[in-house]
Amino acid sequence: MSVGSTNASGTQRGFHYQDFAALYLLILRIKEVEWINVEGQDDIDIRYEDGSMHYFQVKEVKNIAAQIPASSVRDAIRVLSNDLESGQINNEIPELAIVTNTSKPFGKTSESVFDSSYMKVSFQNLSESNQKKIQKHFKDAKQENPKLFETDFDPTQLTIVKIQYSGEDEEARLQSLKDMVREFLVTAGIKPEQAPKLMNTWRLLISDSTENPTQVIDKQQFAAHTEATLIDSPDFDTFFDEFNVEVETEEFIRNEYRDHLEIISHDYAILSKITGGFSDFQKKTLGGLRHKELKNTFTNEFSKEILADLGLQDNEQDLEVSKLIIWLVISKASYFKSVEEAIGLEN
Repeated sequence: MSVGSTNASGTQRGFHYQDFAALYLLILRIKEVEWINVEGQDDIDIRYEDGSMHYFQVKEVKNIAAQIPASSVRDAIRVLSNDLESGQINNEIPELAIVTNTSKPFGKTSESVFDSSYMKVSFQNLSESNQKKIQKHFKDAKQENPKLFETDFDPTQLTIVKIQYSGEDEEARLQSLKDMVREFLVTAGIKPEQAPKLMNTWRLLISDSTENPTQVIDKQQFAAHTEATLIDSPDFDTFFDEFNVEVETEEFIRNEYRDHLEIISHDYAILSKITGGFSDFQKKTLGGLRHKELKNTFTNEFSKEILADLGLQDNEQDLEVSKLIIWLVISKASYFKSVEEAIGLEN
């Protein structure tokens, strides 16, 4: 991620349907997901916490009333067959799916159920005519390259997932995802006005994963990016007053803090170190200090301990940057609990 990507002012990137679908699927089952990998063209792999692997092939169509081209279905079947072979050794594989935005994945005979903005239909629940179409696609794909079908791949294992992505502009195309994000924000106790910043952060997280195929996104990373974004709106004047920051250091802090906040967004362990340290500090000094004094005393005492983690040096100016970041994190410590519960990190 580029510096500043935790903030809405960071570089905006448009969504590709693969990234859109990956983020939708991640948030849809966020509590159950261990990690997601968006690799190469059309591939999304998701590992659940129960150890099961879910493989998705993404097939976008420009006209949502058009069917998925036969060649695209065959390509998806070939890749999913390969996924089955590579993943079945150590993992249960309950889902091999084709994800699409079309309401007519198999042409005019497609079920009306695909008119919904989100729908998941297993092979067994498709109409007989559409089952036959998939069987034919499977037969054709196998004839084209038999070596890719040396596993026990069975087309009846396929699931078709429709996620709405259509419209003349991005606002319309992202509506289904925005609805999903809105539900997550309510569950996490996050104010709705934070949605644009979080959407930008998450899109960058997913698109960076797409560009680095070996990189997986686990829920700790998702939490770290989310929480770093939520604290990226410092009340500088209050901080400068409470910590008696020298005037000549103020501009340095304003210019430098985001680079080091970016480090936090990539490392959930740093967030845990700060919040855990503050929790221990509270227990040791219970009843001895008022809440504001407690926060500020901890911030001053802990600022040196976190310098190296934040990529800072042991000098006066860097120490003030460390204080700002610690102060921001512990100010939101109780807020983060609801966020982590929504993600499934409460333990």
